[in-house]
Amino acid sequence: MFTQDLTIEYNDGKREAVVADQRDVQELELFCLRRKISSNPGQSLFETAPTLSMRVLAWAAESRESGHKVEFERWSETVNTVIAGEVEAPDPTQPDTSAEESQP
Repeated sequence: MFTQDLTIEYNDGKREAVVADQRDVQELELFCLRRKISSNPGQSLFETAPTLSMRVLAWAAESRESGHKVEFERWSETVNTVIAGEVEAPDPTQPDTSAEESQP
C-alpha cells in the first residue's frame, strides 16, 4: 500500500505530521479534474506540479485524519511549507492487506 509521510509547517510555526495514502491521491486527482489541471504528456501530476501535488496530499490527509475539512485555498493560506518524508514501498514478501483494511 502506498503511503507518504508529510510534515505540515503552518505560518505560526506549528508542525503537524500526517500520512497520505491512496485515498488522498484520489482526492488529488479529483481536485485536479474539478479545476481542469492536467499533467504534461509523459509526466505524472507529481512531476508537472510537485508543490501543488504535495500541498493537496497534505490537505487531504490532514482533513481525513482530523475529520474536519476546510476549503483547500483557505487551508493553504495558513500553511508555510509541506515537507515530504520517505515513501514507504510495499513489502513484496508480505500479502497485500489493503482490501481488508478498507472494509468496515
